[in-house]
Amino acid sequence: MGLDFHVVFVDDEKNHFIMSELLHSSIFNSSTRWSSCKQLKKINDYYKSDVLLKNKDAILFVNDLVDISNRIDSNKDELKKILDILRSNEVRTIRVTGD
Repeated sequence: MGLDFHVVFVDDEKNHFIMSELLHSSIFNSSTRWSSCKQLKKINDYYKSDVLLKNKDAILFVNDLVDISNRIDSNKDELKKILDILRSNEVRTIRVTGD
């Protein structure tokens, strides 16, 4: 099971997608220096993730994902698809829920 993302954009458009456990592991690998990503680190515990990011925090989360995309070696295609969704419109809220 992956992490469920529920995104609401400023025009009230909604999107749902799943981040795989493999991508999560790639992001939070010890070599990626993810701890500097203040919003992204809120989902570092795969099994206890239940996070609501609003407005500025949601935008910073997207920026953290863009930043980390340059640091990971695997699952880049999945992350690119996620970033394409998140950058398609201005994000209002992102809810991330785990298992």
